[in-house]
Amino acid sequence: MPANITAMVEMDIEHLGVKPVALALENCQVHIYLDKHRVDNIPTPEVINVMKYGKYGRESGTLVMVSRQGTLTVRILKRTVRFSPKEVSSSPVVASKMLIPKKTKLFVDQSMREKEEYLSKLLVI
Repeated sequence: MPANITAMVEMDIEHLGVKPVALALENCQVHIYLDKHRVDNIPTPEVINVMKYGKYGRESGTLVMVSRQGTLTVRILKRTVRFSPKEVSSSPVVASKMLIPKKTKLFVDQSMREKEEYLSKLLVI
């Protein structure tokens, strides 16, 4: 990614039968990916913190975005839209291993041990 991701939402477009993913980035852009290809790029005036896709009023395909400063932006998807990787860009998404901090990993391990211990005590009684 060209910048850190600040928000992510799945866009379920029923009439097309596709589910692209919208990613808000810290460089004031929203990238839309279908499978592993970027199909659209939306420039924004501010960094987006929250996004929600769904029905808004009479429109079935609406992307609502809230910026860090509190600005509300509503983008309505055209009914005639066709998401095709060949139109905009075909830059594949590179998968990488997620790095988990040591303290987080210790917390997850400890909570799993506590859950197993609790279940074993229930079975003994």
